[in-house]
Amino acid sequence: MKIKRIFIRLTHWEFWPAWISNLPVIFFWLWFSLKSRSFGFFAAANPSISTGGAFGESKSDILEQVNANWKPRTLLVNQEDKLLLESITFPVVCKPNIGERGFQVKICKDEAALHHYHYNAKSDYLIQDYINYPMELSVLHYRFPTSETGNISSICLKEYLHVVGDGKTNVAFLMKQNNRTLLQIGKLRLAEDVLQSIPKFGEKVILSKIGNHGKGCKFINANHLISDELIAAFDKVNLSLNDIYFARYDLKCKSIEDLSQLKNFSILEINGVTSEPSHIYDPNFGMLNAYKDLYRNWKTIYKVSKKSKEEGNSYMNLSSLIKEFKKHQKLMKTK
Repeated sequence: MKIKRIFIRLTHWEFWPAWISNLPVIFFWLWFSLKSRSFGFFAAANPSISTGGAFGESKSDILEQVNANWKPRTLLVNQEDKLLLESITFPVVCKPNIGERGFQVKICKDEAALHHYHYNAKSDYLIQDYINYPMELSVLHYRFPTSETGNISSICLKEYLHVVGDGKTNVAFLMKQNNRTLLQIGKLRLAEDVLQSIPKFGEKVILSKIGNHGKGCKFINANHLISDELIAAFDKVNLSLNDIYFARYDLKCKSIEDLSQLKNFSILEINGVTSEPSHIYDPNFGMLNAYKDLYRNWKTIYKVSKKSKEEGNSYMNLSSLIKEFKKHQKLMKTK
């Protein structure tokens, strides 16, 4: 089993550790740093976000800018304070206020689970109402500071980790038959009755409803969904924000048609310049295509940042960049 897991990780680019799969990004960053004569050029892409959203940004600060009708109810909780449950309706989603790649994201179904999360939290965190729309997407949108219209460069559709029943074998066995679920064995805390249950033929059993790649969620290239109507909708969302020009919107919606009309959707999180075009992790997309799109992504960040600087915003100097990075690393080590 262990050897099979190692083989799967080695032969499937999407399962490589982030520090390996993103090595080329260092060279992209260095190249555009050279062109802009600043290692912190990217901060100008989002002047209202700390470091432009490269690291250390507060999720709650960004979400505060979003129209209340376009986001779930969100509470910022200090882990040292007493947990108040009066205004909480379960289930809820808990996540660190500062974090990345789905780190410590958990769905809490009841008070016991929330109390457990609270007393094990190492930093401030968010409690969000659980949104039950059927589609979860990541939409990467950008626009130049002098323009009221922008573009969408990536749409990723998220398929939750699941098994499909054969009418004969239990969930535990089915998980061993699929690369994606096999890698999550031992990581997921599934009840024994779920593991031993035998799904009907063709029945889909969702194992995790967290749309994070590291938790087994399958990322699907959905760039074919990009349309003029959808771009116009995100232009409207982006124009309502303060000095955010390059961002990935992680959201849930009822349908693409509704999202294009800005109805029946909810923005769960907004990420800044370290936002990847998540469609690259589609198993069928290919590593070379992924690196081409990552390069284009950083080229866009460079262009947006350059235009932002021309409009009076500043690049981040090296000493400030190092200081913020060290602070972020120190915080992440405590978690």
